Amino acid sequence: KGAAIGGAIGHAATVAKDAVVGAVASAAAAGKRAVGALAPAPLNPTAEHEYWRKEHLSRPYFTQGTPYEQYGPAFQYGWQSFATSHGKTFNDVEPQLGRDWESHRGPSKLNWSQVKGATRDAWQRVEKTACDVACG
Repeated sequence: KGAAIGGAIGHAATVAKDAVVGAVASAAAAGKRAVGALAPAPLNPTAEHEYWRKEHLSRPYFTQGTPYEQYGPAFQYGWQSFATSHGKTFNDVEPQLGRDWESHRGPSKLNWSQVKGATRDAWQRVEKTACDVACG
């Protein structure tokens, strides 16, 4: 009798634990979707370019002697892509962004591997701003 009761209690505890783990996993997934689905705050492209004009010099992808104008289209591609990639993360869309870079590069002569970091930086800056506004 004791073993049966112990088994029943153990089973109930396992079911409860599984329910909690499932709820936490669902909440985490929903949170990821919620952050990814955030709408960016209205952007001022001039202010964004001014910010990145200063900041890009200290980034690991920056190549000394390469003017900002080569990176500028990549930063713009990042913030614009975040705004149109409803609910997706940068990692979700990065392969497509890489394929489409040629049609977004404007005057930049840099290839995708040279600007991917700049595009990610701009994406993440807008994503963080959107979360700061929406997430409190």
